Amino acid sequence: MAAIKEAGQLVLGTSADYPPYEFHKMVEGEDQILGFDIMIAQKIADEMGVELVIKDMAFDGLIAALQGGKVDMVIAGMSAKPEREEVVDFTNEYYFETQTILVKADKVDTYDSIEAFEGVKIGAQTATVQEGLAQDLLPNSPLTSLQDITALILELKTGKIEGLILVAPVAKAYITQNPELAMSIDLDQAKGVSIAVEEGSDLVDPVNEILADIMGDGTLDQYVIDATLMVD
Repeated sequence: MAAIKEAGQLVLGTSADYPPYEFHKMVEGEDQILGFDIMIAQKIADEMGVELVIKDMAFDGLIAALQGGKVDMVIAGMSAKPEREEVVDFTNEYYFETQTILVKADKVDTYDSIEAFEGVKIGAQTATVQEGLAQDLLPNSPLTSLQDITALILELKTGKIEGLILVAPVAKAYITQNPELAMSIDLDQAKGVSIAVEEGSDLVDPVNEILADIMGDGTLDQYVIDATLMVD
């Protein structure tokens, strides 16, 4: 905390291909990173009285960037998986995700159960909960793991994969942009997401207090609504 205030800036690590959590959008001719995770980060920076600086990178490089001191915290729809908890600290969970499988809209009736995906090609983002779900729930289905979700969306649209495991808000955002896609089934695997900080950091308690405030007074709910509307 003292180092951040002395520097006058909070450096956020994120992976901005995950609407409505974090995503790129052209605003008045300028490429901006938006999303409800970014709103949370801005709130934290404001409470600290410092400037927010955003570093956009591949999701699977975020923990290493945090460990290496390149960023002060990671907010990227990230869950506190045991292997991550071994090397960094996490705040309390601030949002719970429902997992779903995205398919082409004309194949919703074909893929109406988890069994229907048995043996067919599926996709998931590298080093995510969704990749783990694909491996656990569909071990006999060929898995395409890529860092970039937009690349996975293209794989789905071109028929290189039949299903893409995503959290529901992200799936809905991509459906808004690609109406030829649809959600098929929910996996009933709700996962909470948290903010990651360097192991041993004194940021956990004050950030938990800020999270509790915005969750308790409805601010976070409004962030989610606002960010979802921005995706269009």
